[in-house]
Amino acid sequence: MFLPRSAHGHAISMRARSTSCYFVAFASILTVCVEAAICADPDRQTRTVVELSEKQLHHLFPELAGLKSADTQTDLPMILQHVGANEDAFLRNIPNLTAREEIVVQQQVHAEIGGPDHTFPVFSGKYTYLVLAHRESDGVRLVEYRTDLKGKEIKPGLDGAPASTQGFALVALLFDTFDQTLATFRYLGRQVVDHGEMYVVAFAQRPDGAQLTGQINIGGKTTSTAYQGIAWIDPVKFQIRQMRTDLLEPRPDVGLLAQTTEVHLMEVHLPRVPTPLWLPGSVVVSSLYNGQLVRNRHNYHNYQRFVANSRIVPTN
Repeated sequence: MFLPRSAHGHAISMRARSTSCYFVAFASILTVCVEAAICADPDRQTRTVVELSEKQLHHLFPELAGLKSADTQTDLPMILQHVGANEDAFLRNIPNLTAREEIVVQQQVHAEIGGPDHTFPVFSGKYTYLVLAHRESDGVRLVEYRTDLKGKEIKPGLDGAPASTQGFALVALLFDTFDQTLATFRYLGRQVVDHGEMYVVAFAQRPDGAQLTGQINIGGKTTSTAYQGIAWIDPVKFQIRQMRTDLLEPRPDVGLLAQTTEVHLMEVHLPRVPTPLWLPGSVVVSSLYNGQLVRNRHNYHNYQRFVANSRIVPTN
């Protein structure tokens, strides 16, 4: 769900193939790598997060600290049914949206032998964030944009930033009813997060059938990748409150060794929208790309409907 782009024109994007349900155009950019990322595990090529032992889960995902592990998968169908219904409603009801976006890009530099690594900011900016919903005969086509504060479209890749990212409003659609049929799920249990107990569900797309996939183009080489991750779900509203995604497998063939994205969603109420929308409030995207660790931090606020008298000014 992200489109990474470097100063050398390397790009990573998220795409969705056309289906009878809908077509989603994702854009997204080089994502997250943490020391405990699952894609760094030597067994990664044969195991996904839904297949790991409890010990492996806690080792690779420190954010699962305090998890009360599930004894059975009895609750999983009920959870997926309710979450899928919410994501289907999101797709039906989402209008054209605009918000303010603040971005800080950090880069990690390895220190001399024996010394600590250093992370320092290399870029920051303020933008207008747009999600446009195009209603078509076979469903909805969603496209995400970034513009400067004067309305001029910013192409993926930010001048002065080693990598940039976008496309987060659509991440939870990995749990909509249609895409659930193209992935494997596992109920991990319950965990207290932000003073509330959440359902915790792991997922892994099936690479042979996933519709929401990442397209990577680096140095003229193009390849696709699927995703896996963990979602924390409100047990009352059955809304995804936060989500982590990782590459289904590393792509050393194009220099992308690890990708993790952590999205925190917030409830947004808008006029004439029949249901609340759960949209990104903050996002941390880190990537390990050709040995370089880059972290993008995004904050969103002031979501509004994108009105007809507003316009995007295309770049030359």
